[in-house]
Amino acid sequence: MFTHRRSSSVGRIACLLLLAAGLSAAEDSTGGPADWQRDDFTLQEAGGDRSFALLSARGEWVALHFLLKTTCPYCLRHTHDYTTRAAEVPGVRHIFIKPDTDEEIAAWALNLAGRFDNNAAVAAEIAGLPVIYRDPNATLAKLFEIPDGYPFHGQVVHYPALVLLDPLGQEVFRYVGSSNSDRFAFDDFAAKIAALEAIPTRGKTHMTDPFPWPEDRIEQYTAHRAVGPITVDGHLNEASWIHAPRSPRFSDLVNGTPGIHDTRAAVLWDDDYLYVGYWVEEPMLEATLKKRDDLIYMDNDIEFFIAGPGAYYEFEINTFGTIYEVFFIWDDAYEKMGYSKQAEFSKDHPQAKPFPGVGFQPHPRGGRTGFWNWDFPGLQSAVVADGTINDNADRDRGWTVELALPWKGMKWLANGDGRALPPKDGDVWRMDFSRFNTYKQAPPANDHGGWAWSPHGVWDSHVPECFPYITFSDQPVIDLTP
Repeated sequence: MFTHRRSSSVGRIACLLLLAAGLSAAEDSTGGPADWQRDDFTLQEAGGDRSFALLSARGEWVALHFLLKTTCPYCLRHTHDYTTRAAEVPGVRHIFIKPDTDEEIAAWALNLAGRFDNNAAVAAEIAGLPVIYRDPNATLAKLFEIPDGYPFHGQVVHYPALVLLDPLGQEVFRYVGSSNSDRFAFDDFAAKIAALEAIPTRGKTHMTDPFPWPEDRIEQYTAHRAVGPITVDGHLNEASWIHAPRSPRFSDLVNGTPGIHDTRAAVLWDDDYLYVGYWVEEPMLEATLKKRDDLIYMDNDIEFFIAGPGAYYEFEINTFGTIYEVFFIWDDAYEKMGYSKQAEFSKDHPQAKPFPGVGFQPHPRGGRTGFWNWDFPGLQSAVVADGTINDNADRDRGWTVELALPWKGMKWLANGDGRALPPKDGDVWRMDFSRFNTYKQAPPANDHGGWAWSPHGVWDSHVPECFPYITFSDQPVIDLTP
């Protein structure tokens, strides 16, 4: 089952930039956040201007402490214990959350402050009291399915709970108390973190790696030579495509779980072109945008990236065949690699804009500029829809996409490392392959609506360090066993 959701592709930049900047989510008529999701919510400090955006915490463990309403002395003790002992387990963000009003939390915090008055050293060490974040109407607690029904001070509230998210933002543990006094002790918490970090693919990699997906889990692929001519018509019916190895089924961009619909890709090459094919399962074909460089990520689309040492290229296309292109240049390469001397990469162009990334900010490499005025020279693309677009009275099968990118058009992608065009046998490039939907699988599935050949661990396609490794082979694809 899936639900329609007109929101985020990686390119849904405007929305996610607000989240990543720490701005609070929109609030509905009851005062609660209307658009919170488990993977990208933002909390606002009670009575203050500080905020916490979950996307900003990738690479760290996050402990969400769901405290009870109003006075709650056990919440005071719990918050005090975890705050004063937090340094014993580094790399964890402790987020204390209460569903009260600002005024109620302020009154409660006075009692919390009293617990630090007799320990000036501790108070100084933590640089003041912990931040208490407000969860209007217990919206986030409900989103995390913290059970309610607990009678407290004449009202029914959710049970006290601790939810632990790993550095990828995935929930790995929760403790829901059976009563107000039933809390997960800090010693038990420290032991839990130690046990999870001992798992090779969980925690440790991300605690030391500056990028959000483990290096040893990035996909690798061998691109073989095409045999015979390839007509770019979207049908993918030449012998080369039939014999080409296909990627694994695309999985969730953030957490790596399999996508609800099958999506695969393949890569071929010859002396003139790089060829890319996509097979996209889609029971309801939809598209709206028909003008070149429209914001295709607002439709269901597929996306393709190529990374060079100083720049990378983004391509998107929908089922109408409408394309969107951007060329991104890293700030540290702009002068050094000669981009600044090219008129097509002038930062004075009205379509040249600084780009901070989407969910992975700041990037360790620094900033970059996107050139929305740049088109890949000689690009060929085609789409074939197996079904009826924008007619959901029937069930469609899906669509295929075929691309041909001339090697001679990759001059500025190859700039800086002297890579051969076309590649030589054994050369390795970094490319990314993804698909984004205006829908996602309904809860309890943890579907972000974006799936990729190789996950990134964060809602952001613009992380070249997470792109799959594509090795070019001179072996003709026809020699492979189909």
